[in-house]
Formats: sequence, structure tokens, C-alpha cells
Amino acid sequence: MRKQSYINATLSMKITVMLVMSMSLLIAVSCARLGAPTGGPKDETPPKLIDELSSNNYQTNFSEQKIFFQFDEWIVIQNPIQEVVVSPPLSYPFKFETKGKAAIFSFSENEELKPDVTYQINFGDAVRDFTVGNVFKNFIYVFSTGDEIDSLSMSGTVVNALDGKPREDILLMLYDNLSDTCITTLKPFYFTRTDNEGAFKLENLRQDTFRIYALKDENVNYIYDLPIEQVGFLDTLIVLNDTTEFVFDLELFDEIDDPVLIDSKQEKKGLIKTVYNVLPSDITVTDLQGTQLNYTTDKDTIMLWHNIMNNDSTQFIISYENGSDTIINKRSRKSMIEEKLKLNRSQRENIALYEGDSIRIEFNHYLMDNDTMQLTLSDTISRYLQDAYRLEEKQLIVYYDSLKHSNEYTLEILPNMISNVFGINNLDTINMKIIVQDPGTLGNLNMKVINTQNRNYAMQLIKADAVIKEMSTTSDTSYVVNKLESGTYSLRVIEDIVPDGKWTPGNVLLKRQSERIKEVPLEELRAGWDIEFELDINKVFNGVKSE
Repeated sequence: MRKQSYINATLSMKITVMLVMSMSLLIAVSCARLGAPTGGPKDETPPKLIDELSSNNYQTNFSEQKIFFQFDEWIVIQNPIQEVVVSPPLSYPFKFETKGKAAIFSFSENEELKPDVTYQINFGDAVRDFTVGNVFKNFIYVFSTGDEIDSLSMSGTVVNALDGKPREDILLMLYDNLSDTCITTLKPFYFTRTDNEGAFKLENLRQDTFRIYALKDENVNYIYDLPIEQVGFLDTLIVLNDTTEFVFDLELFDEIDDPVLIDSKQEKKGLIKTVYNVLPSDITVTDLQGTQLNYTTDKDTIMLWHNIMNNDSTQFIISYENGSDTIINKRSRKSMIEEKLKLNRSQRENIALYEGDSIRIEFNHYLMDNDTMQLTLSDTISRYLQDAYRLEEKQLIVYYDSLKHSNEYTLEILPNMISNVFGINNLDTINMKIIVQDPGTLGNLNMKVINTQNRNYAMQLIKADAVIKEMSTTSDTSYVVNKLESGTYSLRVIEDIVPDGKWTPGNVLLKRQSERIKEVPLEELRAGWDIEFELDINKVFNGVKSE
């Protein structure tokens, strides 16, 4: 009995000692951890550089292999490859690492710095404190491999060429190589990035002659080499010396790329979808015998509608401006014949229009003419047959001269009245409500255009970012735009240098800037009113308001 009591007491003591040791260990580990303290105000103070313990900034005759930076707290480095920018660019990758409160920038052993050149190391948002992540911002380390630090500078802004809005995080690249293709083959001699207001400043520059470009660098290689990258340039060379002060704007644009076929697939026999990087223009689709085939487009996709269902070796040719592609009629388990011909999902069954308007009805397939097609329109008193109709790709467009406002009509399409390209008819009766609105609630725009220089201009009437009407002019002229709904409109005026009736972005190799574009606000159009407007195009592009 005593022996058992002794064993129990001993076991209890051992357990107590183990618990005390475990708690002591947990406390020690907890005290050793680094972390944000709980409670109190939020830490918003970024790390501070201790200058006297760091490598001297603005050194001359620089020949070091490593640069040291000492901070007042523990730090981390994030995304150094993207955030840390060395100008002029290095030939080999650098290293940027931390040791507690210190950061060390190391050149590659193979790196040979250029003689008599001022270098800049911009750390971006790479350096942050360890606990919260406050960023050590706007720090640039400058040194010269020669006797002097270059001191010239230039500044400006980068804006979007289409809407004039400032562009953030855009590379500004300065080249001492003056070839027309330098941006596509070489890294720049100097560069910087725009801030959130599109502003930039290039500092510590030497006297020289340069080309300057702006680039949205998608792959972070400082070369314009991707079709998705946006670019801008200055028309003239920059001769930089002690007496010059350069402040200028650059416009960023996306060049028009040549169409490239990305994908072609036929999920259901009878419809081939071909996806391009950009939609081609002047499209023609034929078979090998030259017979033209039907197609529709949607954004960057050409949809080829065909009824060759039993031949998997048939080839189709998509021809377009400056190119063509051969498309194979591949085998597919499913067929478009299995689908019903019906209204498109976006087609509303209640259609509101005005007197004199046609009725537009969109289906899910490409339509073909049907000799037996007959539609019936009725109100509470009479029934009417269509006066005329036409087919436009997937749309049926019907005309009735008898439609009167304030009336409601029912349009009935009986089975087998509509046919698609596969010879399939609608199986169900389609009923739609047609609501005819009072045209007296509409307004008109009467516009006199003054174009004394007889240049090409394209004009677009805009409402809520949608193009309502497109016009063009090469001389003084007048336009009347009728049947406009009340609301706020503006007029977009495009200097149509490439005479295609639309805005054309610039081209770097052709040294052609983007076409100038201005948006002119119009007074609000009230129901049943007209707007009288005189547009002096010369004043628009000279910054003078039209009346």
C-alpha cells in the first residue's frame, strides 16, 4: 500500500515538472517570435535607412561589387525582379537579399559596368518592413563609374491616346542608339516609370542625343516584342545639353496587329468557330471551288455556317485583307441539325419601336429565304400581312406601313415559316408583342459642319458610350439626324488620316502617331425638341469651343 502511494506521488511529481517545463518552453518560444504587437495604434511607419551605416549614395569612380543598406527594423524584399530597376540595364542578373535589418545588392561576377556612366538603382516597392509590410518608397541609389554624376533631366506625362487619361506604371525608355528599330531589339540606356497620375521624371542624364519611347511592358524584358503591349513615341530626336529643358507628353496606343488565327473548332457539324487575335477586315469565305459561304462575326471570332454534313475532308478558305487561312471541316459527333431554329436568347418578345421603323427579329441560326414565308400582324380590329421583308444573317427584318402609335400589335409566325441554312424550319408558333410609340417624343439634330481645310474627318454621335450615328466629311457640309430619343449626346470627331471612317492608332515603324480624337458635348435633347449645332472642326482641334 505504501509502495503504491509512493509510486503515485512520484508520478504526480513527474507530471507537474513536465507541465512546468512545457509552459516555460512555450513562453520562451512565444517571446522569441517576431510579430506585430496586439492592441495600440496601427504601425504605418515604413523602414528608415540609416545613412551612416549604409553605402554612400551618389558615389563617383564606383567599382564595388556589393552595395549595403542598413535599416532601423527587420525588412523583407518582395518581387525584386519586377520592382528593382537598374538604369542603364545590366547584362547579367543581380542579387538583392536581406539579412535581418540589412539589404545587400550584389552585381554578378560577370558584370562589367560601363565606364564614365551614371547608374541608377530604383527600388520601387521592393523593400518593406517585416511585421506589417509598410513600403520603403521612392528610393533611388545613384553612382557614377566616372569622375562626375550626370545632372541633366527631363519630365512629362503619359496618357492614353484614345481618351487622354493618364497611364500608371508605364516605362519611359531613353535610347542613345538612334535606329528606328531600337525599341524592338535593344534595352534602353535610361528608363523610369510613371506614377499614378501618369507623370515621370528622368534624372541624372548625360549630354547626348536620344530617342524616347513609352511602353506597357507585359513581359518585363524592356523590349517591345509582344502584340499585346502598348507603345508611344516622340516624333523628334531629343538633343540634351545644359541649356535644354524637356517637358512633354507621350500618347500610349495599341498598334493594329495583323490577324493571326488562334483556334478553329467545330463542336457541332455545320458551324465552325475560328478565333483570331484581332478580327480581320474585308472577309470572304469560300470553298475550294470558289463558292461563297455564309458567316457571321462576334468580337474576335468568325462563325462559318455550312451544310456540308457528310464530308470531313472539305476545306474552306477565309480570305481577308493581306491574308488567308485554310479551315478543315473536321469530324464532329454532334450536328447543328439536331438544334431547333428559335429566337435568339437576347431577343425580347416585347418589341418597342416608332412609326416607320422596321421590326427586327433575331434567331439563333443563319437564315435562308423561304418562299412560303408569311407573317401575320394583328390588333384588336384587323390582321395585316407584311409589306416587305429581308434577311440579314441571323435577323429577319419586316416592314409594315400600317403601324400607328399608341397601338399594340401581335406578330404571329406560324410553324415552318422561317428556314435556316441547314434547311430546318421553326417548329413552334412564335408570338411577339409590338408596341408602337409616339414619334412626337423624339428629337432631331441639325448640324452644320465647317471644314475649311477640306481634310478627312470621321464623326460619331454618341449616347452612353454607344455609337448612334456615323458620319464623315471632307468639306463644309450639313447633317440632319432624325428620330433621336431624349437624353445627353456628344459628338466624337476623328482626324481621319487613314481614310477608313474610324479611329486608327499609331505605328512605331511608320513613325505615324495616332489620329487625333476629340469629344464635343452637346446640349441635352428634350423630348420633341431639336438641337441646332454648328461644328467648326478647326476650332475643335485648336481647343476652341464650338457653338
